[in-house]
Amino acid sequence: MSHGILDLFDYTRGPRCLVFSLPGHFTPACTTGIAASASLQHESAHRNCRLLEWSTNGSSTHQEWIDEIETVTGCGVQFPLVRDEVCTTTCRTR
Repeated sequence: MSHGILDLFDYTRGPRCLVFSLPGHFTPACTTGIAASASLQHESAHRNCRLLEWSTNGSSTHQEWIDEIETVTGCGVQFPLVRDEVCTTTCRTR
């Protein structure tokens, strides 16, 4: 899911939100992390936990990357990928 503006406050409202940061699209580690998270989406929802991925890549590659993950793994990515191309937040949380 990589469309439009996300209201972070509204999205993270609730008992839990797992936020993870990945440094680059199309890298083996990041692709594996997203695919594993996608495969656990139903379990996360069952536990009332939302998933949110923070990325240093732009939205132009988000959809291409998601499509590749879905093709290779069969897991649909149904959680937001937030772009942070200039590392405003991502680099501060390391």
